[in-house]
Amino acid sequence: MNAKLYPILGLFILSLLFVAGSSISQTPEESWFTSYSPESRGSWDALEGSEMIGAQLFSTQGDYLGQISDFMIDRYDGRISHVILSDVLGRGAESVSIPFSAVRRSGNVFVHPVSEDVPKYYGYEFYGETPYWSRFFSFYATDPMAREGYQFSELIGSDARTRRGEEVGWINDVVINFTDGRAVYLVLSDVGGMEGKMIAAPFSTLSRAEGKVCYLDTTRGRLLEGPAFASGDTADRLFADEVYRHYGLQPYWEIE
Repeated sequence: MNAKLYPILGLFILSLLFVAGSSISQTPEESWFTSYSPESRGSWDALEGSEMIGAQLFSTQGDYLGQISDFMIDRYDGRISHVILSDVLGRGAESVSIPFSAVRRSGNVFVHPVSEDVPKYYGYEFYGETPYWSRFFSFYATDPMAREGYQFSELIGSDARTRRGEEVGWINDVVINFTDGRAVYLVLSDVGGMEGKMIAAPFSTLSRAEGKVCYLDTTRGRLLEGPAFASGDTADRLFADEVYRHYGLQPYWEIE
């Protein structure tokens, strides 16, 4: 190796050691804020969407900002595009919408990285982010809030039917991966008329929603034999893999 490169290499190694030492000394909260990335595919942090509803949102300084009352799901790829807040200080009964990527999570605590009053709408540009839909063309390139999407509260309680219109149960919840901001799978209840029977189906099987009826692009037989769901399954990525395989689909996290 050229002797002139040794000083440069030494500085590079020292800088790596400094960064590593800083990371080790951080508290879990600090490292969580600095490492969060809505586009990350490297980890699994799933929860039932219903766990977000009613949760309080705080600023990084600990100030109460509002309550999460709903969220929007992009019907084209299952991304959680926006979070809808209620009980926002100074807004009365008015709802406020912010990008999902502007919300951080640590356990059951949800944090918004802006300490000032929340306006009616914060666009992605406010946070210095490029909206994910801007990478696409034509109709898909428009804001999901301005086109047809799925509102979580409207999906919950809806009848679930096959593409042929056969009744199979009702939608109890939507499991989302907070790491990449995607809806992973649907949780169906009372499947096949059996009270209490809960199964999971990939969110991508949801082809359309008409009022309080959701149509799934799969067969009744596959749904009746779908992987049984229990609350603890949200933390298990292998269970999510099993759900997709059962319906003959490849998990989106293996494709992207």
